[in-house]
This record gives sequence, structure tokens and C-alpha cells, in this order.
Amino acid sequence: MKKENQHDTLIEQDGPRHVYRRANGSIRVATINNEPTKTQQQFADEVDVNNIMRKYQQTGELHHLNLKAGRYEDLTGLTDYQEMLHAVKHAEETFNALPSDVRNKFDNNPQQLIDFLGDSNNRDEAIRLGLVNKTQTDPILSELQNLNKNLTPKESK
Repeated sequence: MKKENQHDTLIEQDGPRHVYRRANGSIRVATINNEPTKTQQQFADEVDVNNIMRKYQQTGELHHLNLKAGRYEDLTGLTDYQEMLHAVKHAEETFNALPSDVRNKFDNNPQQLIDFLGDSNNRDEAIRLGLVNKTQTDPILSELQNLNKNLTPKESK
């Protein structure tokens, strides 16, 4: 709470509204709120502009904005080295679009995330982490799973 200026004189008080006269004759109106805060402090780090800018400087992306819609891709036609290399790069970019705390959980390794999501026993935790929507498959998950299928070497017959 702000400390009152010792030179201001309270001239009117109406509930939380306080009207003061300053030493120079000007009027100052202050609203004093003694109610409990409704601010949800558990999100403080996520919305701190310094943290947002630090993540932006590291990744070049603003993670708190959902600027991209989900994408589904059919990668069954990947046949040459260049296409596979592009698919790997795309998988890394998709993984890097996830929040840093989620990437850290998987040691910043997209393959660990793909393995985790490939195990149906992890569905509840994946939902809790925001990787999977309860009612539908998450686009990023689908994209990573499709990339994994296409990047897995096929056995020769």
C-alpha cells in the first residue's frame, strides 16, 4: 500500500475514495482497496514481461500468443534425403514451439516427447501438460507422431 504524503490533508472520505488537498493547493483523489486480491499469483512468472522477452530472444517466438492453427500433414510421400531433412527440421521447430517447461521435462529432446506421447499410458499426464486435448487429438501431437512414423527407418524385405 502506498504511504500517504505527510503534507497532504484528507478533506473527504467516501468508502474507498479518499480526497486529499496537497500543500500546493491541488487535489489528489485516491482509491484505497482493502479487499483481498483476485489476482492469480501462480501465473506471475508466465506473464512477467521479462520472462516473455527472454523466451522471445531465445526462440524468436512469442509463446503466449497462439498465432498458429493446428496443422495436419501427410508425409507418407517423403522419399529423399532433402525431404527427410526438412521433416526433421520441421519436427524440431514444432517441438521448440512448446513452452520451455514442457521441453525441459523431455530434456529438450523431441524424440523423448514422441516416445512419451506414443505410450497411451501417458495420456492423462499429456492432457495435464496441455499436449493433448481431452476430446480430440492435439495438432502438434499428431504432427510429431506423423513425423516419427515417417522418420523411423523401414525394414527391407
